[in-house]
Amino acid sequence: METTIIDDLFKNKKFNPDKALEFGFKKDGNNYSYQTNIVDDQFQLLVKTNAKDIPTTKLTDISNGIEYRLHLDPKATGKFVSMVKNEFLTTLTDISNSCYDSDIFKTKQSKLVSDYGKNNYGSKLEFLWKKFPTNAIMRRVDNNKWYALMVGVNAKKVGLGLDQDIEILVVRIDPDKIDQIVDGKNYFHAYHMNKQHWITIYLDGTVPDKEILERIDESYELATK
Repeated sequence: METTIIDDLFKNKKFNPDKALEFGFKKDGNNYSYQTNIVDDQFQLLVKTNAKDIPTTKLTDISNGIEYRLHLDPKATGKFVSMVKNEFLTTLTDISNSCYDSDIFKTKQSKLVSDYGKNNYGSKLEFLWKKFPTNAIMRRVDNNKWYALMVGVNAKKVGLGLDQDIEILVVRIDPDKIDQIVDGKNYFHAYHMNKQHWITIYLDGTVPDKEILERIDESYELATK
């Protein structure tokens, strides 16, 4: 049960040591630990991580020093157990949000796109939809218009005959260029955007980095209209 809870909270997250230390984590070699009391100081919560793997937790009853585990049992019910579960999850959620960065996009080109938007246009990936955690947009800071959508999606949804998750970039483009560019291999009609003004790029390394960055520049300029 613990693994399921922790996995859900820290899935697609990357530990940020600086943020963690500011939050209150202590460093010991390559390991980090955080300790706090919950439920009116009745329990001591210890969270440990090596900064690479999903963190582990230990909840101890302060009155007797015995480890408490009912909060991890999905079958355990009752007002008190529910209160412990809620405070436990609230604390872990706070740690996930405060000490970890989003790490959804794994490919080299996805990271290139993210860094390029941030460094050249001051745009950060924005995850706007809780139901779609692998969808992120980038927008101009001057007019808030979107110029890029980065998505983790099953390849079949963009027209590839593969049953696997891929990463794609959706950008604005001159409508007159769409038919010339879309080839069903590297370039596709827009995913979840207006197909008359956007196209999809498969970020598998086939389209050269320079070409992708040029597409981003063009999309950024088109977002002024």
